Amino acid sequence: MNNWLMKFMSGRYGPDQFSKALLFPGYLLWILGLLINIIFGRTGIGNIIGTVLNWAGLSCIIYSTFRMFSKKIDRRRAENQKYLAFAQKYMPKLNTYRQKLLVYQNRLKQSKTHKFVRCPSCGTVGRIPKGRGRVTVTCISCRHEFKAKS
Repeated sequence: MNNWLMKFMSGRYGPDQFSKALLFPGYLLWILGLLINIIFGRTGIGNIIGTVLNWAGLSCIIYSTFRMFSKKIDRRRAENQKYLAFAQKYMPKLNTYRQKLLVYQNRLKQSKTHKFVRCPSCGTVGRIPKGRGRVTVTCISCRHEFKAKS
């Protein structure tokens, strides 16, 4: 079985970053379209939106599969390079949003035991334990001391 697959895939392009990036939104759109069809039924605008999402998702999945099995390696490599240039331009913005989300999730987890305070001098955020009353906080960046209620 494994030998058959190796023979079949020899000379073909295989998966790359662009085809992998197409699969996730493809499956997401396809499942979203199915859910809309189930929730709103087969009548009215829900049917149209669900069908459009189904076709958009399936077209992403089919194109990604086509890219993996293609024997036109130069064209697929050029497409992947265009995708990587696009991703390099816009991924840092996405990563900053992702990092802000992780910081917010971390603060939310720690909010039961700690309070987050901002230094009035430099704006650096620090955390202090809850339930200690008024405490003197020393900023770790500028060494400014200020009082905060925990």
